[in-house]
Amino acid sequence: MKKFTHPLINGLDANTNLPVFGLGINDMFVTDPYLSSCGRFKAEPTKEWGISREEADQLVALNKTLDEATQAALNAGCLHVQNSILGAGATGDVAGVHFSASETVAPIAQAILDYMKVELAFAQSDEDKQAEQSDSRPQGM
Repeated sequence: MKKFTHPLINGLDANTNLPVFGLGINDMFVTDPYLSSCGRFKAEPTKEWGISREEADQLVALNKTLDEATQAALNAGCLHVQNSILGAGATGDVAGVHFSASETVAPIAQAILDYMKVELAFAQSDEDKQAEQSDSRPQGM
């Protein structure tokens, strides 16, 4: 994953109140670079935010991964609890109600986001090391 040209920060989504990744651009927290600054209109990331489509797609992919990983963690955890308490074949009715509120999902999403930040830091560190190694190699004759 390439480095972002603006700071990658995390905060809460204004609509869901769940943790998300965003870019700090012009004192704004941009979580969807395909929307205008007011959030009501579609926008071209290059014109609206000064970032490439590749960078915009990276941000969208990070938030999609965060959402999917949060849902996968909830689903796996709830299934394990249901099977342990109710036995195989249990339904997820109670889990669906319990985890329908953002207050119950947010701590799990935050834990996943924090873990993703660690993985991103390790991946960036590896990329930096590889770049340093290739820079320090003697040039061909």
